[in-house]
Amino acid sequence: MANARIVANSAFLPALQISITCLVLAACAFWPRAGKAALLVPVAGDTRIAANWAHGHGLSLLGSGRMAGSLVVQTGDHVPFWEALRAGNLLLAAPSVTCTPETRTNLPPLS
Repeated sequence: MANARIVANSAFLPALQISITCLVLAACAFWPRAGKAALLVPVAGDTRIAANWAHGHGLSLLGSGRMAGSLVVQTGDHVPFWEALRAGNLLLAAPSVTCTPETRTNLPPLS
């Protein structure tokens, strides 16, 4: 009985290790970095509230993102990832390749 359990667990371990490795690599790729551009995606879908939230947390608004309702922001020394998540916004790393001049136009006013 104990041998069957060991065999079942040993078959499960590589799949678990691969899954954890993929999650860590994804987190490294999409985690926003201090002083770099980031994509602010409002989960609730309200861009104006997300823009006001970003402005209130010291993020510079650079323009609209490629995703509908998303914003490209410039982070400062502190990246408020968890604060954004609690406010209903997802803050992701935005590589410079995806930040074309087209994404830096048509920004909604903050009022």
